[in-house]
Amino acid sequence: MAESAEVRRERYKADLEKTLQDCRGKAEYDVLVNLSGGKDSCLLLHKLKHDYGLNVLAFTTDINIPDVAWTNIRRTVDLLDVPHVTYRPPVEFYKKMFRFLLSHQESRGAVRTVCYVCAPLFEGYSLRFAIEKGIPLVAAGYAPGQPEPDRMEYEFSRELLCNHDWTPPELVQSGQFSDHELKLFWNPHDFPEGTEIPRYIAPFHAWDYSQEEAMDLVVELGLIKNKKSANPIHSNCPINWLLMYSDLKHLGFNPYAPEFSKLIREGKANRTYWRFAGPLVNAMIRQKVLLGRNVAKSLSWLNMKEDDLAITRESQGAEYAEQLSRNQEPQVMTWEDVTGKPSEPCKSRSPRAWKTTVELMLDRIRTNPDTPSFGYRSETGEWASLTWSQFGQRCIALAGELRSLGIKKGDCVAVHGATELGWTVAEVAVHLAGAIVVGLDVNGCDQSIASVIDLSRPRAVITVGSSPSLQLISDRKLQLVAVDRCGISGSKKSVETELSFEDFELPNPSDDASIIFTSGTTGDPKGMSYTHKQFVDAVEEISQEFPLVGQDDATVCWLPMNHLFQRMMNLLSMRQGAQIYFEPDHTKLLETVQQVEPVVLVAVPRLLEKLADGIESSLDNLPSIASAVARRAINAPSPRQNPMHRLAQTIIRRRAKRVLGGKLKYLVCGSAPLSVKTAQTLEFAGWEILEAYGVSENIVPVSVNRPSGRKVGTVGQPLPSNEVKIAADGEILVKGPGSIKHYWGQSESVLNDEGFFATGDLGFFDDDGCLVINGRKDSQIKTSTGRKLLPEPIEQTYKQSRYVSDITVHGQGRKCLVGLIVPSTDFIDAVDDLVPAGTSRSDALNSEAARLLMKDSLADVESSLEQHERLADFRILPQPFRLDRSEITSSLKKRRSQIESSYINELDAMYGSASLQQPVVSA
Repeated sequence: MAESAEVRRERYKADLEKTLQDCRGKAEYDVLVNLSGGKDSCLLLHKLKHDYGLNVLAFTTDINIPDVAWTNIRRTVDLLDVPHVTYRPPVEFYKKMFRFLLSHQESRGAVRTVCYVCAPLFEGYSLRFAIEKGIPLVAAGYAPGQPEPDRMEYEFSRELLCNHDWTPPELVQSGQFSDHELKLFWNPHDFPEGTEIPRYIAPFHAWDYSQEEAMDLVVELGLIKNKKSANPIHSNCPINWLLMYSDLKHLGFNPYAPEFSKLIREGKANRTYWRFAGPLVNAMIRQKVLLGRNVAKSLSWLNMKEDDLAITRESQGAEYAEQLSRNQEPQVMTWEDVTGKPSEPCKSRSPRAWKTTVELMLDRIRTNPDTPSFGYRSETGEWASLTWSQFGQRCIALAGELRSLGIKKGDCVAVHGATELGWTVAEVAVHLAGAIVVGLDVNGCDQSIASVIDLSRPRAVITVGSSPSLQLISDRKLQLVAVDRCGISGSKKSVETELSFEDFELPNPSDDASIIFTSGTTGDPKGMSYTHKQFVDAVEEISQEFPLVGQDDATVCWLPMNHLFQRMMNLLSMRQGAQIYFEPDHTKLLETVQQVEPVVLVAVPRLLEKLADGIESSLDNLPSIASAVARRAINAPSPRQNPMHRLAQTIIRRRAKRVLGGKLKYLVCGSAPLSVKTAQTLEFAGWEILEAYGVSENIVPVSVNRPSGRKVGTVGQPLPSNEVKIAADGEILVKGPGSIKHYWGQSESVLNDEGFFATGDLGFFDDDGCLVINGRKDSQIKTSTGRKLLPEPIEQTYKQSRYVSDITVHGQGRKCLVGLIVPSTDFIDAVDDLVPAGTSRSDALNSEAARLLMKDSLADVESSLEQHERLADFRILPQPFRLDRSEITSSLKKRRSQIESSYINELDAMYGSASLQQPVVSA
C-alpha cells in the first residue's frame, strides 16, 4: 500500500525535529539558511533562530536580485541580527546562460528549462560554502511543491548530493561555455574523497504550511514591510517576468498556475485572491504594462529580441510529466528509510573511472600529481615522501626494464622483499608490463618459497632491498631484477628510460593481476589467482562499506606484502588518495604510528593483545585506588554512567593518545578472532575496534564490523556481494563474485554443487545477524575420550589472565588438555622478585613459586570453562613463538603443528606426569 501524503509528512516532521537537534554545536554555525528575499526564506530564518534557538548563518546568492527582494533581505537580517554572507557570481556568465536556455527551451517551457539549471547553481553555492565552514545542515525556504517533485521532496537524496554531477549536459554539449564556467555547477567529485557533505532540507515540506498565513506572519513579525512586498508575485529571479511571458506565449498558460492551484485545493492559498490576481498578472505580462514592463527590461538586459525566445528540444523531465499525468507524488527516501539508523554525514567519492589496478593508480596520478603519495624512512631515519607523479615515474622505469627482459602479458613475476616502498613500485610495474604479481614471503622458509616458485613458474624475480633467499632464487636460474627499498633499480636500462604510460599496453579487466599464496598454516602453500576486475570491485565495495580514510589522511603499511589483506588496504588508500607510510620493522610500529598519526590502523590480534596488555600494565603506575577503579571501569557495561569510571576513562585515553597519536580512531583487526576482553580494553581507551573476517579464497572480506554498527565479540555482518551460510557441522560457507573457482595449477573446483566455498572456519550468526567465529575446523582437538574441542575459545579464555601473553592448547589423541604458555612482562617482573638472583630465565619461570603464581591466575579466569576444557598441566616458555622457527606465519598466525613439533619434549613430559590424573589448575 502506497504511503499517504499525511503519513509521509509526519515522517518528515519527526526526522526534521531530530535533525534540528542533532546539528547543534558541530561547527561555528548549526545551519546555513538560503535567504532569497521571498517570504518563505525570511520566515524560515526566523523560525530556526527564534523557535529552535539555532546558531544560523544567512546566505544569499546575488545575480541582479530585484530591489523588493533586497529590501526584504536587509530588513530580516537587521531585525534578527544574524550573520549574513552574500555571494555574487560572474554576472556575464549568467546572462550568457540565460540567453542560451531561453533560445533553446525544452518543450515544457521557459520556467522549467531555466529553473532546472539555475536553482541547482544556487543550491551548489550554498553547499560549497557550508562544506568550507563545516556546517552540517543547509536549509531552504522551498514551499510544498518547490522545487520540482522529481528533484526533491523534503530533502535532496544522498545519492543526488554525493554521487551526481549537476553540470547540465546541454551546456556542455553546446560548446559555448568554458571549463571554468562549467565548474560553477555542483559536482561532489570536485571535493577530496572523505569530504562530509551536509544534508540539504526544505523544512516547510514537514511543517504545516499556508501561503496566506506565511504572508501575514512575516508582516506581523516585521520581517517584511507589508503584504505587497511579501506577495509571491515578487520573485528574486531577475528574469522571472520574462520567463512567464515566454510560457504564456508558447504554452498558453502561466507556469506557476499548477503550483498555486494545488495550494488552493489544499487550503494553503486564498482562492478568492488568486481568482482575480491570476488573470490580472497574466494581462500585465502579455501587455507588458505595470509590473509587466519587466519583460522588456529583461530582454534589454540580456540583449535579446522577443523572436529569440524559442522551444527547440523535447523535455528532459519525462518522468516528471508521467508522474503528473498519474497524479502521483514521487517519494524521496531519507537516510533513516534506507538504513534504519539516525542520519549520518555522507562522504563524497569519485566516480569509478577505472577498471584495473593500473587505471586506479593512473587516475590518482592525473588527479593529484603533486600530492604526497608514499612515505618512507630515509637512510638517516627521517621521513621522506614521493608525490604521485614521482611514484609513477619509478613504476614506469621498472616496467621498462621488465619489458626489456622479455616480460610480456600473462607472464608471472615474483616479488620478494620486506614491506617497503619498493614492493609497491614493483607491484605496479609488473601490472604495467601486463604481467602477474606473485608475492613471496620474505619470512618464509626456503622450502615454502621453493614451493611457491615451482607452482607459479615466474619468468623473473624482483628483489626489494636485501633478500635472504637470494641463493635459492639464483639456483633456479631465474632472471633477477634487484631494486633498492625505494624501488630504484641499479640497472642503467631503468635509469635511462624515457618511457611514459602511453608506451605500455594496459591490462584488461579480465586479465589475472596477482596470485596470492596461503601462509601454509595447515600444509603446503596454495595459490589463488585474482583478476584486475576482482581487485577493483573489491576495493570499491570496501570503500563504500568501510568509509574510514580520506584524501588528507595517513595510513601505515606494515603487514607482509605477499598477503592479500595489506595490499587491499594499500589499494583502498590509493583509491582515496591517502598517503601510505611504510614500516618494515613491526617492533617500530608504535613509534611510526605516533609520528604519522593515521586515522585507521590495520592490525592483527597479537598486536592488539600486546597493546591492551600495555594499557593494563600502565594502570599499576596509578595510585592503588585509581588503579582498582580503572580496572573495574574497563569491565563495566556502561562506564560513562559512573563518575569515577568516567574519570578513569579520561586518564587512560590521555595516555593512549600519547602511545598511538591523537588522530587514530579505528583499529581494524583480522586474520584471527580477538578476545572480548582485549576489545573492551581498547574501546575503553578510546579506539573503535572493527573486527573483520576474510579468507584468501575470496578477495572481498566475508564479514566486517562497520563504523556505524559494530558489535564486540563478532566480525559483523557479511558484505553485500557475499552470500554466507552455516553448514550442518558449523562450517562457514561463502559464495560471491570474489571467490576463486580452483587453486592455481589445479583443475578441481573448490566450490560445492551450490557454488559455495567451505572456509574451514567454524561459526554461527547471533540474534543480530552478526557472524561469530569459533575456530578452525582442522584445529579441532579430538581427545582419547571421544570429545571434540576447539582450542581457540579455550585459549581466548586463558588469555584473559594478565600473566598470559600467548598460549596454545594441545590434547589431540590424549585424555586431557595441556598448555604451552608465553608469559607476559607482568609475570616475568613478578617472578624476578620470587627467585634468587642469578636464576636462569627458564628455571625461574617454571620454579614452584612461579607455577603457583600462574596457577592461581589461570584459576581466576577459567570459571566459564567446563571441567574437560580446563588445563590439566602447563609449561611456561622462556621465549615467544618464533617466526624464524616457522612457529608463526609472517602475519603472526600460529602454526600449531610446528609448535607441537618444537615443544614435543615438553608435551611428552607433561603427559607422562602422574599429576595428570586430575586437572591441576583448578584442583
